[in-house]
Amino acid sequence: KFVTGGMAGVQEAFAKHCGDGSRVWNLVPVGKSSGYGNGRDIHAGTNSEDAKTIFGLLGDIYVTVEGGPEVSQEVCVAFERGAKVVPLMRTGGASAGKFGFPTEALQEPCFSTREQWSLLKTDSEPEEKSAVAAVAILEKLIRSRLPKHMKDPASKGVSSVSSRQPMTEFKAEFEAEEAVEVYSAKFKSWTSTRVRRFDPKTGRYDLDAARDVCQEHIRRKGAFDPTDSGWTQPGDAYKAKAIEAKKEAETSQTSPAQPPPGRKSTFQVGDVVEGWSNDKSKWIEGVIQKVDIEKGTYDLDRVRGLTWSEVRVLKK
Repeated sequence: KFVTGGMAGVQEAFAKHCGDGSRVWNLVPVGKSSGYGNGRDIHAGTNSEDAKTIFGLLGDIYVTVEGGPEVSQEVCVAFERGAKVVPLMRTGGASAGKFGFPTEALQEPCFSTREQWSLLKTDSEPEEKSAVAAVAILEKLIRSRLPKHMKDPASKGVSSVSSRQPMTEFKAEFEAEEAVEVYSAKFKSWTSTRVRRFDPKTGRYDLDAARDVCQEHIRRKGAFDPTDSGWTQPGDAYKAKAIEAKKEAETSQTSPAQPPPGRKSTFQVGDVVEGWSNDKSKWIEGVIQKVDIEKGTYDLDRVRGLTWSEVRVLKK
């Protein structure tokens, strides 16, 4: 099944182009409708905040395209519980690390090659290459969750799609009994623990402190933390990799999101809206003074240069 949050834009476009909609569920608050006309609306929660939290608890794999604070909130919930996240970082917004998007979710994971992950970041390559890379990553993740009889090409009743090639097992980054640290996105801190078991079929670990933990939430004890400028231990290979990841994330965050070809502005000059203020870390009311279609930005009377995802309808 595919689950959307029932929002306009990318999610709506996906739902409307996903076959007959029989595999699409649109999660919306009770009494609301997605208005997609494709897929089935599923109601959960009495308001949008409840629905976002529930959305973050449902999926095994989350794909993000651009997005604002709401997307970051959903991904934080999902990533904390070990769900896989595939951010199309080249699209900007939350997917490039804004609005509190988990930093660890932007780093190259075990289920992707370096080349594939790089194609999700760069905007210097054709969009088609990034799409192919995303599909390859998702295919590997989905196959890792298939029942055993669907992974084994020798099994009876296996479709041609499922039997194209044997399932590739994940490679362990940490050994049994190794002292490591596990990250909590909820508390934004690392806790010392020890590895007990690794499952090569799922790429997940059982630790003393937690079970069924994805590799992206684990690091070697005393390793470099990209958010900790006080780390001083030299000579660790992880340090160089993390510094590189941090620089790439910062570069992505400072690049304005570009609107897709032919995209029209949602708002017009004079519209009263809400814009995201990075200085105040909250939505503020304002009036649109300028719309730049080429750059994909809005200038409000109180803040300028906001991308498409940083402006929304005024909540009354």
